[in-house]
Formats: sequence, structure tokens, C-alpha cells
Amino acid sequence: MFPQIAAYAITTLSATTLLVGVLILMAVRSQQSGQGRFNHQFGSHLDNVERQVRADGEALRRVVVDLDQGLRGEIASGAREGLTAAFDKVQEGTRAQSEQLGRFGVELRDALDNIRGEIIGLAEKVSTAGTDLRTVLFEGEARV
Repeated sequence: MFPQIAAYAITTLSATTLLVGVLILMAVRSQQSGQGRFNHQFGSHLDNVERQVRADGEALRRVVVDLDQGLRGEIASGAREGLTAAFDKVQEGTRAQSEQLGRFGVELRDALDNIRGEIIGLAEKVSTAGTDLRTVLFEGEARV
């Protein structure tokens, strides 16, 4: 009877050991498969995040390019308007100078005409005085 009890005990212990081993193996595999599922889900989530970051980066790049082009356009437009305004001011200044030079020319011509008139007047007086002097001299010689 002892050998039968020992055989039952050894069989029971072997079956229990095998059962515990199978349970441990199932627990490890279930954790690994759960972890694998977690890793797959986490990896999938990271892929989605990476795709979203790329999409956001591309959208941001497009917005920055649009802003850059708009800013360059405004700068070019402002430069053109500034050059146009500067050219207009130069033209106004040139017109004002030409008008002033025209007035100065008229005033100078009038002044020269006045001086010429004065010189002609003085020449006539000198000529008249010379004639008067000759007349006086001839009359004085005629009396002597």
C-alpha cells in the first residue's frame, strides 16, 4: 500500500507541477501578448502623433511661406510707393527751382534794363555836358 500511495503522491505532484508550469506559462504569455497589444497600440498611437506632427509642420511651413511671400510683396509695394513719392518730390522741387530761376531771370533782365537805361541816361547827360562845354569854350574863344 505504501508504494501505491507513493505512486499517487508522485503522480499528483507531477501533475500539480505540470499544471503550475502551464499556468505560469499562460500567465507569462498573456502578459506578453497584452504587452504586445499595448506595444502595438502605443506604437500605433506614436505613429498617429508623428503623422499629425508632420501634417502640422507642413501646414505651419505653408503658412510661414505665405506670410513670407505676403511680407515680401508688401515690402516691394512699399518700396515702389516710396520711390514714386520720392520721384514726385524731386519733380516738385525741380519745378519749384525752375520757377524761381524763371522769376530770377525776369528780375535780372529788368534790373539790366534799368541799368542800361541809367547808363544811356548818363551817356546822354555826359554828351550834353560835353556839348555844353564845347559851346562854352567856343564862345569864350570867340570873345577873346
